[in-house]
Amino acid sequence: MYAIDITLTRPVETVELKSAQQESSLLLAADDDRKRLVVLVSAKNEHRAMRKLWKRLESALPIAVLCSLFPGPDGKYLMSTP
Repeated sequence: MYAIDITLTRPVETVELKSAQQESSLLLAADDDRKRLVVLVSAKNEHRAMRKLWKRLESALPIAVLCSLFPGPDGKYLMSTP
C-alpha cells in the first residue's frame, strides 16, 4: 500500500468527489479546502501506484500533481505531473 497526496487545480465539490470515488473504487480523504486529497493505493511499487492512480482518476478530477506522502528508501519523494 502506498499513500499518495493529490493536489488539484481547483477545489472539488462533495458530489464531484463522491462520483470520483465510485468511478475509481478508491477511498479519497479530502482536506478542508478540498484542493488536496490523500489516497491509499495497492500496487507492487510506488511507480505503479502513481500510474494506477492517474489511470483511474485522470478524467474524474482536475489533478495538478501526485506526490508520495512518505519518502522512499533513498530519502526522496516521488512526484508525478500530467
